[in-house]
Parts: sequence; structure tokens; C-alpha cells
Amino acid sequence: MKLKADVVNYFSPTVTDSSFTAHMLASAANLRRVRELVGEINLDAEAVETARLVVSELIANAVTACGDRVPLIVEVGTRGDELRVAVDDPAPTRLPKRGGSPLNDPTAESGRGLLLLDLLANRWDVTPTSIGKRVTAWLPVAGGRAEELTEERKEMSVVSDTSVDQVSGDIQEDVERKKLLDQLIAELVRLDGHLSPEVEAAIRAVPRHLFTPGVPLAQAYAAEDAPIVKKDQHGVTISSVSAVRIQAMMLEQAQIRPGMRVLEIGSGGYNAALIAELVGEGGEVTTIDIDADVTDRARRFLAVAGYPRVHVGTVDGEYGFPDRAPFDRIIVTVGAWDIPPAWVEQLADDGRIVVPLRNRGLTRSVAFERQQNQLVSRDYRLCGFVPMQGVGECRERLVLLHGEDAGLRVDDGQPADAEALGTALTGPKSEAWSGVTVGRGARFDGLHLWLALNLPHFAVLAAQQSAVDLGLVAHAWNLGVPAAFQGGSFAYLTYRQVSGEPNSYEFGAYGHGPAGAELAGQVVRLIQSWDGTHLDARIEVHPAGTPDSELPGGALVLDKRHTRVTISWPQQQARETP
Repeated sequence: MKLKADVVNYFSPTVTDSSFTAHMLASAANLRRVRELVGEINLDAEAVETARLVVSELIANAVTACGDRVPLIVEVGTRGDELRVAVDDPAPTRLPKRGGSPLNDPTAESGRGLLLLDLLANRWDVTPTSIGKRVTAWLPVAGGRAEELTEERKEMSVVSDTSVDQVSGDIQEDVERKKLLDQLIAELVRLDGHLSPEVEAAIRAVPRHLFTPGVPLAQAYAAEDAPIVKKDQHGVTISSVSAVRIQAMMLEQAQIRPGMRVLEIGSGGYNAALIAELVGEGGEVTTIDIDADVTDRARRFLAVAGYPRVHVGTVDGEYGFPDRAPFDRIIVTVGAWDIPPAWVEQLADDGRIVVPLRNRGLTRSVAFERQQNQLVSRDYRLCGFVPMQGVGECRERLVLLHGEDAGLRVDDGQPADAEALGTALTGPKSEAWSGVTVGRGARFDGLHLWLALNLPHFAVLAAQQSAVDLGLVAHAWNLGVPAAFQGGSFAYLTYRQVSGEPNSYEFGAYGHGPAGAELAGQVVRLIQSWDGTHLDARIEVHPAGTPDSELPGGALVLDKRHTRVTISWPQQQARETP
């Protein structure tokens, strides 16, 4: 799907004799269109001018709160002896304050709009919506107050005609966005070494900033930034717009082609628009999420950005979307602990599913292809995602070791003694070194997977920078540090610079607790058995109940709710076979 050249002036109105509703982007051109539509409602001249002033100021308020190009819904219509004017924007926390703000007050959104509402409206209010807020004003249709305020209208018409132009700027000249896109593409190539022409074209076509209102343009187009969409009552992120680097990586893994039918599980809107670009007019895209707030947002932003053909559903992702199956590709954009049967059943015989699958606490974006009733990996990459919600939710346990400074993420229901492990952290530590080195900038996430699948009791050490500053731990990596634990002891992976070689680092382990030295030695022996890559693991997903005799020989087997996941290294096994 090719983005219309005038997407920055997207404007979709529904008009009757007494009202209209316009889905639009905030721009000077669209403000003029709204004002023209107000003039087509069957009102007297005074009421038309009042409505134009108010709707102009409400749009200006929304632009000030959310930034230019913000998607809006504008509704104007008569109700009895009043005219109702409402503007919906996606910034629920930027609430205007009722009262006599000075015309030039910048602290209460546009300032002038608030005073204008107090002067011209019978009443006005602000109400939350599932995707932001709505500011509504009720205006007199004729007589009374409308005629008393002719001079105020004349004075303020000059302000309203210029306010949106001043706030939004010249939106049609999108020079900054093009510059940021060029920088983004260069950064994606630098980070991953490759970006296909098809994925690059999709990224250039889809206006990402329309899916991240209120976020500065430079942040919206940053390769590694993942704007938060929603948090739960405890402040934990449960929905975000994934970083472009992760989205591009998964799209490359999916190998989407024109004409395909694609299901996205975990909706945000932007990624679905990228997929729509890849499948073209002949393809179909369905995006689903369990959270109605998330799907309402996605549906609205997709329409505004020019992708109304994307089907948005509010359902539990555990069950897929059978009404539109089968799918050539399924892309899961939430962290999953297991593969539900519905995903396999709804995948075409030659289909591919890309899913951030968590095994023993480590998440990898795995590209699986279907082989009869099982899935076989073709590629996997390092990633991190918010966990799945609903029936398929299976979260790790965070064992706090020192308040919020440090903890162990323990998966698969393994028991852990929080008090004893916390005591071990603040006690003496032992260390062991492997003699295995790696160069600066080299990938070693394969070592993490090797440790996770070979240590009897594996966890991930999650530490804040405060823990490093306190001398409790050596590292505070974003995705955590591989660790082994047993009773009241644990050991974790570390490294040190090789003496005299500034670009070379040696792997080792720090141990804490009575068995810390033993666990550190266990980690080091596994480091020494690592072949330096282990990015060639074979991951297979078999239905639960599959007999051991039908699983790959020598593989680690992880039993889950719906499946038996096997992980093996065929190349290493071939090297070790006499």
C-alpha cells in the first residue's frame, strides 16, 4: 500500500445537514476545511462565527498538548437550542484548567482557548476517553449571549486564525522527518548489518510519528526507542510501540511477500502499517490485542495514517483469529512462554511464525516454519518484549536480593530462597576465570543461551545501576546477566579486560554464598565448552505428549503447557561424533 502524498493533510469527514464528524490530522489546511464545514451547517451567521472560533481554539489546544500532525476527531452539530463542538485528542494527561487564563498564558495548553470558552460557551468540560480525552463545548445557537459577544469574536478571530499556523508550522514541508528517516535507515543498517529494500521502503512510507502522538519527532524516529503506550496499576509497562530496530528485524525474519495474509498478535498500529506496505493491495493484515484501549488506539491511528484496510480485533491472542485464517505469516509482538495450538492450526502449511519465545528466562525472536504438526526454527535473534496477557500469560518470578537494586528473574516455577540469596549478595564473593576471550563489539548472546540450557538451575540477574554503584554487582545489562543458583548461593557471568589488550575481554564468573565458588566453577566450565558462537541452535516445538522417541536425540527438552520445546546444536553434535 502506497502512502498518499497528502497524508499530512489526511481529512475524512462525515456530513449531514445539522452536523459533521471529521477524522483528521491537525494542520492549517485541515483547520480551514473544518471552518468551511461549520459554515455548511444550517445556522445563522453569528452562531457559525462562534463555532469557528471555538473549534479553531480546541484544535490549537490539541496541537499544543500533542504536537503537530496529531490525529484528531472533530464533531460539530446542533442539539436542541445549543451547538455542540467536541475535539478528541490522544493526550489524556494534558488536561486544560477551567478559569480565566490570560490570553498569552502558555501553561494551560493554549491559554487563549480556555478564556475563549469561558466567554463564548454556555458550558464546557473535559472527559477521558479510551484513547485520550475529549474537550466539549456547548454554544448558544442564536440570541442572548451569542449576540452579546460580537466584539469579543471579532477580536479573537485574529488570534484563532493564526494560532494553529503558529503551533503546527508548515506541516506540508516535512524536511525534518525525511532527515530523521535517513538517519534511522543508516542506524538500522549499522546495528544489524542489513536492511532489505522492501523493509526499508515500508519504514520510509509509514509515518511513525502518527502512532506516537506527544513524542518528539526525533524520538519517534529513533532506532532503539520504544514509546510506552500503557502501564498497569503498579506502573509496569504492559503495552508499547516496539523499537524500530526490533520491528525491522522481525519483519526481515518473517520474509513477508506481496499478496500474503498476515496476523499480528499484539497491536500498536505502526507495525501493522509496515506489514500492510509489505503485503500490498493484494494482501490482508489482521492485528489483534486483548486490551480494548490498545486496539482503539491502533484502529484510530491506522485510519488517520492511511491504512483503513487493516483489520483490528480485540481478542485474547492465545486463540489467534480463526475467522480470517489461514495465515501465511503470524508475527507475535508480545513475549510468549509457549506456543498455543491455535497459532499452529491457523498457520498455512508453508507458513512462517515469528515469536519472541522465552526459554528458561531468555527471550529470542524465533522464526519458525511449519512442518506438519511441529515448528522448526530457521533463525533467531536477541530481543525483549512486554509479556503476554490473558490465558497465555506466564510471568517470571522476580526474587528481590537488595530492594529494587538487584534481583534474580526465575522462570519455569523454580523455587528460590529470597532471604538466603539476598544475604549471599551482601557477603564475600569468589571469582573464577575461563581463559576464553572475545573481542570488543563481538556478539556473545549465544553464550547466554548456552549457559541457560546447560545450567541445572538457571536465572537472570537483573540489576540497576545503583547496584553497581553500591559495589553489589559488576554489571547492569538491560536484558540481564546469566546466573546459576542453588539454595542460598548463586554465581553470574562477568568479564574483564585482558591485560595489555584493550580490545579483548576474558569471560569469568563471580560467586556469592556458601556454594558460590562451586557455582562459579560450573559457569566457567560451560564457558570453556562454548564454541564461540552457538548461534546455530535448532529449536523445535512439538505438541505436548509427543513421546521422547520422536524428539531429536541429545536435545534439551523443555515441557510447557501446550508444547515440548527442544533445543539442540546439530553442528556441534556432528563435530563431536567420531
